[in-house]
Amino acid sequence: EEALLTADVGVQTSLSLVEMLREQGTKKSGPELREILRKELRSLLDEDQPLKITDNQPHVIVLIGVNGSGKTTTIGKLAHRLIQEGKTVMMAAGDTFRAGAIDQLRVWAERTGAEFISSAPGADPASVIYNALEAAKSKNIDVLLCDTAGRLQAQQALMEELGKVMRVIKKVIPDAPHE
Repeated sequence: EEALLTADVGVQTSLSLVEMLREQGTKKSGPELREILRKELRSLLDEDQPLKITDNQPHVIVLIGVNGSGKTTTIGKLAHRLIQEGKTVMMAAGDTFRAGAIDQLRVWAERTGAEFISSAPGADPASVIYNALEAAKSKNIDVLLCDTAGRLQAQQALMEELGKVMRVIKKVIPDAPHE
């Protein structure tokens, strides 16, 4: 359970997996249980499952995590998949703090064919997201992917900035972010 939680599998999924292993565990060895866990994790990550995008336009997804966790790269991969599924996608460069973050996201937008909204480095992230929300609404974009700066819960200023971003999103689209 600890290993799954540490790997960010999520509480509900971790508890479900541990319970499934407990049921199997009385008759299986450690290597057999690891193989069962591996197969179950693969089935949970099945690539054939469609993303659940709401009919609300735009469907807003905000990526949040610590520095270096792959938020910007994940946006590129999500955009590619969504566009392959026939969705229109816009990327918002809300990470205005990390050197190169805006350019990295711009490259992903060019590679995938997604729309792209940014501002100057050091700009207010909430204003970038606001501009992206308005642009996505006016262009009838299906999915808006919002990049954010990496942060830890102990970084009070960055957590307050994230709160501001979320308030701006809710002001423009009350039921967003959807993910």
